[in-house]
Amino acid sequence: MKRSLLVSSVLVMSLATTETTAFAANPPVQAIIQKVIMLNSAVISNPITLVVHGTTYVSIGDILDLLSRLGIHADWTGKTLYLSTARTHPNPIPILPRNGVTGGIYVNGSRVAEVTARAFQDPKLGMTVALPLLEMMHVLRAIGLWTTWNGQIWGVLTQFGHPPFVSMHSASDFFTPAATFTMHPNATRTARIENDSNEWWHSDSRTYLEAEQPDGSPMLDLQPNQPVLVCAYTGTENLPTKAQWFVNSPDAHFIPPKTSYSINGFRVASVLFVANAPGVYTVQAKTISLHSIPLVIVVGLDHLPYHPMHRDASVTGIRPLPKTLPSVAPASVTDFTYRPYSPQSGWLPIQGTAKPGTGSVDISLMDLSETANNLTNNPAFWAYQIPVRPSGKFSAMVRLPFKGNLTVTMQPDPFYDADQTRNNAPAPANGDITAEYTVYNGVPTDINQRSLYASNFMDYNMNAALVRTAQTLAENAGSRAAAVQAIANYAAERVWYDWPEIMDHKIGLQVESANGVWNNPAGTFYEVDSLTGAMLRAAGIPTQSFMGHASDYTGKYMWLSVPLGSEKAMYSHEIPFDPAMSTIAIDGVTTIISNEYFGSGRLQDTHPANGMPYTYFPGVY
Repeated sequence: MKRSLLVSSVLVMSLATTETTAFAANPPVQAIIQKVIMLNSAVISNPITLVVHGTTYVSIGDILDLLSRLGIHADWTGKTLYLSTARTHPNPIPILPRNGVTGGIYVNGSRVAEVTARAFQDPKLGMTVALPLLEMMHVLRAIGLWTTWNGQIWGVLTQFGHPPFVSMHSASDFFTPAATFTMHPNATRTARIENDSNEWWHSDSRTYLEAEQPDGSPMLDLQPNQPVLVCAYTGTENLPTKAQWFVNSPDAHFIPPKTSYSINGFRVASVLFVANAPGVYTVQAKTISLHSIPLVIVVGLDHLPYHPMHRDASVTGIRPLPKTLPSVAPASVTDFTYRPYSPQSGWLPIQGTAKPGTGSVDISLMDLSETANNLTNNPAFWAYQIPVRPSGKFSAMVRLPFKGNLTVTMQPDPFYDADQTRNNAPAPANGDITAEYTVYNGVPTDINQRSLYASNFMDYNMNAALVRTAQTLAENAGSRAAAVQAIANYAAERVWYDWPEIMDHKIGLQVESANGVWNNPAGTFYEVDSLTGAMLRAAGIPTQSFMGHASDYTGKYMWLSVPLGSEKAMYSHEIPFDPAMSTIAIDGVTTIISNEYFGSGRLQDTHPANGMPYTYFPGVY
């Protein structure tokens, strides 16, 4: 899908009988680019940075200025950076070796990183030395500071003190205190999966993995003892054909391949991965001292253990009606009767009857006054889907996501049937079936809470099989990061990417919800995103959508973001990813999975930093 880095031998893989381990002698591709450094949301400098092969280097002067503002004493010897701070680290700090090391970074006497300093001509400072931004982010995270990087802005936050290497098995969620993300650590897994947080911590953002079954079978159907070809690549340079390979379980092993491979003309490292038991495995390669982004491979999904996760209604945003409600006279429109209840402690009772055959009712909530956290200055909007029973009756309590005067709109069957859309059939004639009234809600909610609610597109409340699959993947993964990638890969593998729909311009704004695409798995990135987001929220993982533009795609585009604690140090407290670009389908069947767009440098390159939370319809996706 949407990319040219293919591993399959039936596509663009080239085979070579002999390969050397020498690197291509390509000169560094350099650029001088102005970036932004922010401290606690305030801009403190606009440094001129050096970018070499996609890696950003910040001048030592700007680094020392930032450290001074953070109250960290720093000494730079021209080769080594010594930091002194009262902050302590509760765990061993990994040293991150790099090729061509020229110096190191010490914190309170302990060597925490090795760095390659580069000299360059800063237009404002003259000739200076620059250190890699990624290494500085690792160091700051190691002493308890949040740092973020979106390709343009380096943000540092001091108000958070979340320690690194946080296990997913914690009973609390730092970002959404109302939610509990449980990995069922006491459950008996078919495979002996181990925690893999450290693998995510020390991964490099520009070394990726791809996997496929050698016979071209769908990855979604992978079973124990079936070999998987895994390749490590960057897309910009040759790699040694051999690498160190790691997996977080003794129930899997690696077999050296009999041939060498290249992707788009660049040599890659490869191995055959074999799992002996069903499980959610995290695989990682180490090449030229760089650890790849881990790749999550699911084996024998139908045989994985499952323990239903308790989800409190305050997390899902939807709960059953109480036994007693105030008396409210019914109102009606064409073929549609409802009761306009007032809110109860931030919850709105929904009750009515639709004509027989109606599948669901869309409950839209709009606050015309809210503009906070709304970059488009449009009304704040949220929507739920509520199932309709065969009798035509529907009921629920839904959490009101905004405070103030809200317009409530009800509409049965808000989505066209997917087959009608693809066949260019006319939309159903619903007539006057929209009900609308106004209520006042005095109880506010937090945007992080909303990122766990079911919605009209992420409608996991409509599908028990969706919830079970999502929670099974999360339960059997080794960390939150692994759970996120496993769910994203599953959703992308399940949905047949409907290129004819895009090319024929039939998609418009009419797309399927998660429940719809689960039952009819064909669509575009909208459907992949909605299914991924719904599954993540069903597993208790807060998820937000982002709107922006992606390379090689005309028009608006969307991707997702979730909080990950310190499991992904280069993104600190959240990680963006694009599930629609994580798979490659041949004739509608996904045969290759990749992590090239999972919190990666490639994602930064192709998804510009002007991507913003999809706040006009937060919760629609």
